[in-house]
Amino acid sequence: MVKIKHVLKFIIPKNIREFLLHLKNLLIETYDKCLIPASVKHIYGPEKIEYGENEVIVICTVLNGSVYIKSFIEHYLSLGVKHIVLLDNNSEDDTVSIARDYKNVTILSSKIPASYRCYRVLLLREYLIRRFCRHRWCLVADIDELFDYPFSDSIPITQLLEYLNRNSYTAVLSQMLDMFSNKPLSELKNTKEGPLKELYQYYDISDIKKVSYHSKIFGRLPGKNILADQSIMFHIGGIRKAIFGTDNWLTKHQLIFVEKVRLVHPHWAVDVVCADFSAACYHYKFAGNFYETALRYSNARFGYAVSEYEAIVSKCRGDPSLGLKRATAEKIYSTEDLIKNGFLFVSKNYLEWARRCSERVARSNGSAS
Repeated sequence: MVKIKHVLKFIIPKNIREFLLHLKNLLIETYDKCLIPASVKHIYGPEKIEYGENEVIVICTVLNGSVYIKSFIEHYLSLGVKHIVLLDNNSEDDTVSIARDYKNVTILSSKIPASYRCYRVLLLREYLIRRFCRHRWCLVADIDELFDYPFSDSIPITQLLEYLNRNSYTAVLSQMLDMFSNKPLSELKNTKEGPLKELYQYYDISDIKKVSYHSKIFGRLPGKNILADQSIMFHIGGIRKAIFGTDNWLTKHQLIFVEKVRLVHPHWAVDVVCADFSAACYHYKFAGNFYETALRYSNARFGYAVSEYEAIVSKCRGDPSLGLKRATAEKIYSTEDLIKNGFLFVSKNYLEWARRCSERVARSNGSAS
């Protein structure tokens, strides 16, 4: 039997079909957007967070993040963020119970499933941003992402934010760095023993492709965004391209000042002025029992990343001893190493400011002791 949609394809002009599809998606998103506020329940921590212009909070939607949650919270609190807001999305593990052991953490929950729907993830993030981050800095992170900025070991994040405010920047571009261990993927197990940084110390940038931030391949996504230094490039591919053949976007607007800024994609915000340096986003996708996670998403047969997970599952099945550590892999030590090997970029202006700021902080610490 001929399906109706195949018949309509010949009857209805392409431009009309595209308009109707856009209208359908718009109605679905509007419906979900109205449902989300009512779906969100408070579980733990303060429901309102007051913070200053030179402070930042982290927002994160999470599903079954027990492997990551301890490292995630401890990393960002040690980085100096004011608060962490977690929105749990139907976790079946002990993510929430672990997070409740920490101060400066707020936990919310929503039963609206978002793990397979890109626009729902964005809607949940936008809800958190509107509720907690108006006219303030916000760091948008997935549970497997640890943000870090150049010279963070000597420059407090409050000083970094002051630098961004003084220069009227409203976003920092993060370059995602896939981290992995020296073990085959099939041997990885879900464990909460030890920080992620110690368990997954390797990276490989040999297959990263760099393109212009305003490249035509991104369509309208860059919009009127301003890049303070054109030397900052957009990264694509990396180790996932080399091993699994997937062209993943590795650059994202992660640290943003919430005023006119809007999220339009998991990696893109619009109406931003990007700073004159790039930051690192250590990405622990290949942590825990990674293969089972990939298999679950692949079997779901829908969602914006299903093709990537299908490619991963196919490759792992064909080679049970498959690992990511090749001869080109390097061990992570600091963001300075990532600047030296060209993965991160810092302008002369940022370098000079960082030098002066580090000296000032050192003098202040010396006098305090």
